[in-house]
Amino acid sequence: MGVRQPQVEERSRANTGPVKHGYPPPRLAPGTLTTAYCGELIIVEGECSDRPPRDACPLCVLAWEERRRRFW
Repeated sequence: MGVRQPQVEERSRANTGPVKHGYPPPRLAPGTLTTAYCGELIIVEGECSDRPPRDACPLCVLAWEERRRRFW
């Protein structure tokens, strides 16, 4: 059985600029190096939202949504 890849949706794609990533809690200070849901190393920008950004990477969106479903 292979790894299930999320479908890329319009809300997951960036029109311009770099792709954003999400990371699991706890919140970290801006400038902190951490691992995103998708495995990408990222530097925390300090953004906090109740939903992933429109230009989030599809794997991070999927992980964020799965985590949100479990805890809410």
